[in-house]
Amino acid sequence: MNSRPISLLPFDIAGAEQLHWSGATDEVIFCAPATQSFVCRQDRLYRIEIYLEPRYRPVHCHLWLKLCTDGEVIRLVGPLASDSLLGHGWFSFEFEPVGKSSGKVFSFVLDSPDGLPGNAFRVRSLSGPANSLTFRAICVRAPELFNNFCRFRRDGSSSATVRYAPLMAFLETSRLCNLGCIMCYRGINGFDPVSESPPFMTFDAFRTIEPVLATLLCVTGFGLGEPFLNPDFLAILRHIKKRNPFAWVFASTNGTRIDDDVIRSIVAEELFSHLQVSIDGADRETYESVRRHASYAVVRRTLDRLLMERERPGCRRLTVKTEMLVMKPTSRQIGMFVRQMAAAGVDQIVLDTPRGAPFRELRIETDAEMEAVYDQILEAHHFLEGSNTVLEGPLLVELRQWHAASGRPGPPLEFGVDPCTWMKAPMNTARKRCNSPWQSLSLRTDGSIRRCGCSIRRFESGSLGVEPNWLGGAGYAEIRSELLGHQPLNDECARCQEENVAEQGQIITPIYEKACLPGGPDATALAQRLGKTVDGALSWEGVGAYAEIDSVLEVQHNGRQYLRISGWLCDSGESPVPPLIGVGVDSVLSGWTQAEPEGKNRSRWTIFIPGSLRDESRISILCWRGKMQEPRLEGLHLRRTASQEAAAGEPAPIHGFVDEVVDGSEFVVFRGWARHAGNRCAADRVIVTANGLPVQTARPWGIRPDVAAVHGGSDVACGFQIEVPRQRIAGQTISIFGITEAGSRSELAWGPGVRFSGELGPNSLAGP
Repeated sequence: MNSRPISLLPFDIAGAEQLHWSGATDEVIFCAPATQSFVCRQDRLYRIEIYLEPRYRPVHCHLWLKLCTDGEVIRLVGPLASDSLLGHGWFSFEFEPVGKSSGKVFSFVLDSPDGLPGNAFRVRSLSGPANSLTFRAICVRAPELFNNFCRFRRDGSSSATVRYAPLMAFLETSRLCNLGCIMCYRGINGFDPVSESPPFMTFDAFRTIEPVLATLLCVTGFGLGEPFLNPDFLAILRHIKKRNPFAWVFASTNGTRIDDDVIRSIVAEELFSHLQVSIDGADRETYESVRRHASYAVVRRTLDRLLMERERPGCRRLTVKTEMLVMKPTSRQIGMFVRQMAAAGVDQIVLDTPRGAPFRELRIETDAEMEAVYDQILEAHHFLEGSNTVLEGPLLVELRQWHAASGRPGPPLEFGVDPCTWMKAPMNTARKRCNSPWQSLSLRTDGSIRRCGCSIRRFESGSLGVEPNWLGGAGYAEIRSELLGHQPLNDECARCQEENVAEQGQIITPIYEKACLPGGPDATALAQRLGKTVDGALSWEGVGAYAEIDSVLEVQHNGRQYLRISGWLCDSGESPVPPLIGVGVDSVLSGWTQAEPEGKNRSRWTIFIPGSLRDESRISILCWRGKMQEPRLEGLHLRRTASQEAAAGEPAPIHGFVDEVVDGSEFVVFRGWARHAGNRCAADRVIVTANGLPVQTARPWGIRPDVAAVHGGSDVACGFQIEVPRQRIAGQTISIFGITEAGSRSELAWGPGVRFSGELGPNSLAGP
């Protein structure tokens, strides 16, 4: 099968790709990375897209992408946690562009240093001797557009003022239309020359956006009217092409006023990226009842001439779309319409539905109507499989939501391009109602600036010019402040019709917005550390963090030797993101892993690295608190384990006992106390280990006057109670440790007269 990935943005170009697939790889685990080699056709390689299939388990793993050339790792992007994804789909690993990449042989390695069988990713691939991964390597073809886009992503939508140029422009090229369609606002209220003039955007009015034209990603060149009625429309398109040849230019037309000369011009001069022809209905009677004053024969001839013209030798392929609004008059013609358009050779069939209160009676909304439409679209989707025509549109999103809520049997509807997996949003992420004022500007026919593409209100400060107004003028600052403050907005926002004017996700495709792991300069700096000597950093004192190794196990798999190294990290930093842990053996940094939070300022980590230990081997641990501008590498001091401390004859820093163990059907409860031997305050935390590996931790909190009476001191809260899932420790040797704030630990004794229940012994649990 052939994979249809998410569309590229205008500054992108594919440097290499393999889009065929027939299955997926085996699980990407510590000893089985997935690898793909390719020759890049373009310079400035900066992104690798792959199709991921996460496997969800209670304990998650992490995925890293290593980009290699000439046997050396040059970029390292990660980690991606398996439980951070909401489903299967395309995912993007982004890194600092490789300037001279054209003609070079690259390979990327997908590695999971803590991945275990049953808890790992799989990657879509083409099975066979080559076992080729499904992927796309993306390069930058328009650095100016790309750099502006990077500033937009870096700054985010968090301020009323911005430091980047707009990404998109809506041009109201025409308010006048030659039709009176039943599902259009213009069909209800005809053009009023007194209150709405001018009817068309002149070339001079268009030149108002000249200062920002060179960095626009997208230009939408139509309003409520028919754009090809505007005598200056082609001149506007030609100027956009001259000033910004990479911009994605889109318009929708009713197809009734485009003659052959205009068709030849827009195809030969490449004036559009996408051109959409609206055809509401699969026969003359239906179409002409919906689109009043239009001729079905004329619009079908326009579509056929457009498709024929783009096939001429030397013409760049124009993407041609047709759109049908699915409503009561057209809802039974979906299958026929799809077959007609696929036979004609259109690239995309867009299905939508009327929106807004004036058109509610036209909408299909009952369960019976939705089910009939759903069945037609499902059949149409199967009909288009293997063809060059893609089915898409906002209606299909509505239908998927309806199907999920209805509880009807059968798989959810998939359509068009392959799905894009989304990462879970952080819990504290503030959601705005609209991103338009941070992404796009809207120009009226008279050259003034609207609040947005759906608004009829102009900015009073429009005379300042587009650029200063966009960056932080009173107009944009007001609406951005409203959205940032979640204040009640005006009635226009409640009647928003943006989905009828612009396609969903056309400014930022989902793979950028929800499914991209950007590496930035860190992707280079991390890669440059791999394979390098690291012991020199370990003499650094006072780094505010330390690491402790709990276990080092030697593991064999397929005849190769690996080390499983796990431990803890205590970090006094306030960053909400745990630091990365680098692990080296015998002075060489072998890999990176992500520390997982286990309470305040304490994280757990595990990594598998190739190799084995000798008697004199030394393990080095590094901490990376990377920032985009100033990444920082810190050496961590390894604390001795409790057995090493006892062997050295040092006094135990913590003393305490386990007083009671209660064996339940699902949980085992450990109760006792632990406090400092010197100052008699409570231990910082208590940790339960099974076969030497930590399984649960807690802070003492219970008042123990009996301890104070026997051992002195006040009634400090040194009592603890820890509940551990029974299945995690059944049949294993159990030890419980008290931990100091500085990281020293002592094993707690099983107290005299400790009470056991069930089949428990003092240091072990019976199997289930």
